[in-house]
Amino acid sequence: MLNIRFRFKPIHYSICLGLLVLVLVVTPARAKLPVLPSAPPPQGVLLAQSEPFPLLEQGRNFYEGGRFTEAIALWQQAANLTSNPVQRVPILSYLSNAYQELGQWQEAETAIQESFRLLQTQGDRAVLAQVLNTQGSLQLAKGQPEAAFETWKQAEAAYIASGDRVGQWGSLINQSQALQALGLYRRAKTTLEQLNAQLQILPDFPLKVLGLRSLGVTLQVVGDLDKSQQVLEQSLAIARRLNLGAEANASLFSLANTLRALNQPQAALEAYQTVAQTATHPLTQVQAQLNQLSLLAETEPAAISQPLITQIQDNLGKLPPSRAAIHSQINFARTLLQLQQPLDKIQPILIQATAQARQLQDARAESYAIGQQGYLAMNCCPTGGEFPQVILNLGNERL
Repeated sequence: MLNIRFRFKPIHYSICLGLLVLVLVVTPARAKLPVLPSAPPPQGVLLAQSEPFPLLEQGRNFYEGGRFTEAIALWQQAANLTSNPVQRVPILSYLSNAYQELGQWQEAETAIQESFRLLQTQGDRAVLAQVLNTQGSLQLAKGQPEAAFETWKQAEAAYIASGDRVGQWGSLINQSQALQALGLYRRAKTTLEQLNAQLQILPDFPLKVLGLRSLGVTLQVVGDLDKSQQVLEQSLAIARRLNLGAEANASLFSLANTLRALNQPQAALEAYQTVAQTATHPLTQVQAQLNQLSLLAETEPAAISQPLITQIQDNLGKLPPSRAAIHSQINFARTLLQLQQPLDKIQPILIQATAQARQLQDARAESYAIGQQGYLAMNCCPTGGEFPQVILNLGNERL
């Protein structure tokens, strides 16, 4: 049997930017799978060309296309084809990423814990770093940014110990996402500026796209909008040169947010529309639609079509529970209130957001949801009446 030697490169290109708490401007979250290059593997790592390797590559294609269930099926087959811990652990890490995309948190956690159990039998620091990166993504998605930051610090140390400089840079980008979720934007900005000073002298590659985008979003939050636009345009240009469709969409989305903040609504609207039409990831698509809707509500309410509202509502209903999904639902409710939509359309959205926050045991998201309920109550019926009682019922109901 012909065997091909390759190494699972343990880089977790996480772009969890959707957790920035901007009132109506949200940013897409997406985990990028580690690359599978053809470089030689660690000692003893062999996979048959006719068995696990094609399954892994096919699964990657499904994953990148947003077909996570099909990716899981293929990676489960691949995991069953080998008992070697060094081979199984990266596959389990892939599985955890896909489970996270579907909101199947218990399955994602089980895959990570199985990875840690297998790692006890061998001390490969590079593989450990990949698993730690995946664990950090799960923690951040479930609303545990402090834990995610500490996990990604451990991943950075593991990459340094294994001599993987690119993996170390990826961990720094991940740490910046956790810092942003904690509201520590200036600290995140310092980290990313130092990192991008190193990336600028290197040829274009995917991690450079992510580093620039993370810096551009952080610059936007701290108010340096002109610099944010410059950095995000560079990120978008590199993504397009490298033919990275999903990454280009993410950078274009972030650029649209900055253009909006720069009071360039037409350019921002066109960018949102492009992302909504071309995005393959459901969360990215619905967030672009949400920002398109909220921008039109601010600038040209008469241009809003009912089909757009219906499509957003349908797409939100398909998202698995996550903090980003919860924030998206709340932002949708706020925009509907601004558009003076019927209360019976807003109430179910708030109920769902509160229920999902409690399901995830995400205290921050639940607090945010309850706070927005109070905001809606005050801005809808400030003198009392029906809607404040609805909000009270939402706060007390346990679903």
